[in-house]
Amino acid sequence: GSGSGREAYSTVRIIRFDQERARTLLRGVVIPTSALDDHGRVKEWLLNPLLLGFVLDLSRRSDSLRFDTRTQLYEMWARGTLATGTTANLNTGALLAFYGALAITLVKRREPALPIMQVNSLMLQFFPGTHLTIDHVLNGEVLRENRESGEVEFAHESIYEFFIARALIDDFIAAVDPGTPPARLSELPLSEVELDYPQSAVYGFILEFLQERQGQGTDFEEAVRRCLPSVASATQA
Repeated sequence: GSGSGREAYSTVRIIRFDQERARTLLRGVVIPTSALDDHGRVKEWLLNPLLLGFVLDLSRRSDSLRFDTRTQLYEMWARGTLATGTTANLNTGALLAFYGALAITLVKRREPALPIMQVNSLMLQFFPGTHLTIDHVLNGEVLRENRESGEVEFAHESIYEFFIARALIDDFIAAVDPGTPPARLSELPLSEVELDYPQSAVYGFILEFLQERQGQGTDFEEAVRRCLPSVASATQA
């Protein structure tokens, strides 16, 4: 409800695993070489149960896994998960875009969950001409209904953050493109959100997306500094 804030988000604290616990969890799984460091150990950023669970899920669907970043792992896991259960018969690309729009709506509202009526409105935008119900887009591993409030929320805050970054990456690229007209900047969803609400992990996703999409991650901060005057003038116009 209104004013519940980020504190109301239903999350489970992520406890870092050590190498022994990670190896025990992945026993019997062919661990992709991209998940190991130069010494054959599970990479540091993978040492938590959520991400190791992603690897387990993916290994059941494919014998050839490869991911170099956390963002790539989330993308592979999301696509694989949405291909099963109630979402299996829906277009995966449309679903991913729908979840991204839902994440952006939550950021704008500064709320962890959205009333079902508003979710239904978003569904009409992304799945026009269909007769979908809320049950068609709920996937317990990605999106779920909160049993207490009856509202819809992401299953884990980091999944929410991933979809925020995924939905905004084109806006970030457009914002630093000198060819983007200033008037266009004020029309971007990026100009309507305050990224102080999500946890800082969202910036890690954004950086990885930028590095993968156009190799912009390294020089992105400087590019943002250069374009700030035009962004500010466009959004204040």
